[in-house]
Amino acid sequence: ALQSLSSTVLQSYEGLIAKHTIIVMFLTMLVGAGGNAGSQATVNVISGLSTGRFGLHSFKAILKQEIANSTACAVILALAGFVRIYSFSQQSTTTENFDWTP
Repeated sequence: ALQSLSSTVLQSYEGLIAKHTIIVMFLTMLVGAGGNAGSQATVNVISGLSTGRFGLHSFKAILKQEIANSTACAVILALAGFVRIYSFSQQSTTTENFDWTP
């Protein structure tokens, strides 16, 4: 179901993606990070539940830890994306005017 939602969103931005093909490079970074984060969180929760490390008694601590981890991941990805965009824009011989409307 979520893949259908993703394809619907991508279809609505098809013109933008066709005009600015560099965006595709960042889609793979986002999809990969989302998949990795989901897998790691799932493994941590299942492991914690099976060992008794996680439970209702530690809900706030787990939530706080996951928010901190996701914030750190978002900052790192944002910086990596910025560096990547900056380096590609320095290598580009043409100047593109980015119109972000679909």
